[in-house]
Amino acid sequence: MKKIKKPKILLPGLMEQFSFLKENVEFHNGNLLVIGGGSEYIASEFTNLSTGKVFLIDHNQESLTLSRMNLKGNKSVDSRMMEYENTDFHDDMFDIIYAQGSISIKNRKKIVKEIFRVLKPGGVFCCGELIKTEDELPRFITDLWNRAGIDGIYIKQIKEFYDGSGFTIIKQKDLSKTLKEFYEIYQSLFLSIKSELTEEEVHYQRRLFDRLNHEINIYLKLGGLKYIGFHALLLRKEMN
Repeated sequence: MKKIKKPKILLPGLMEQFSFLKENVEFHNGNLLVIGGGSEYIASEFTNLSTGKVFLIDHNQESLTLSRMNLKGNKSVDSRMMEYENTDFHDDMFDIIYAQGSISIKNRKKIVKEIFRVLKPGGVFCCGELIKTEDELPRFITDLWNRAGIDGIYIKQIKEFYDGSGFTIIKQKDLSKTLKEFYEIYQSLFLSIKSELTEEEVHYQRRLFDRLNHEINIYLKLGGLKYIGFHALLLRKEMN
């Protein structure tokens, strides 16, 4: 089997959310925060774009360890284990905060409240959100999301939610077209990795492989992508 090259950003939205940010925001010497595993390339690039401090936080020790390995000793990125809704950072610390699919989870409201606290007035929050295209989703999607702890936001409620959280939407971009490519890459990498394992290793990881295979099939074969999307948002914390 042909070996699949992993893209620099293997998250919903792929490279396009990061490009969206760079096209619309001027970087300077402010502090930057990246939230979520799989975001180490973004954090590394931030160190090239700003002379301020760059932090990467994850609430999962396993994925944080992987991120640190992928950072390859880049000491310019301060990576820490933290709960997203309860960080150790002081008020108004960051000029830019970035989250690509990492806060589309059950406790989103508390996380966004914490992001508002640590973001400077006038600062920018670049957020990638998994979107529900309908208020009521089919059972096979809700079951999958419940097991994974995912909570997509209904497309018609985005503005109301972020307005109510103290943010103003500067720009919004629909990146839903990236999801099919994301899951196709994910599937190819999954099959490539699986093919390199022994039968014993595959048996040991069977539950994980079954879950991943089921998730991929729901999106690519059972029509799941008709009900979900992905939007990139540029949000500003207004000045007091």
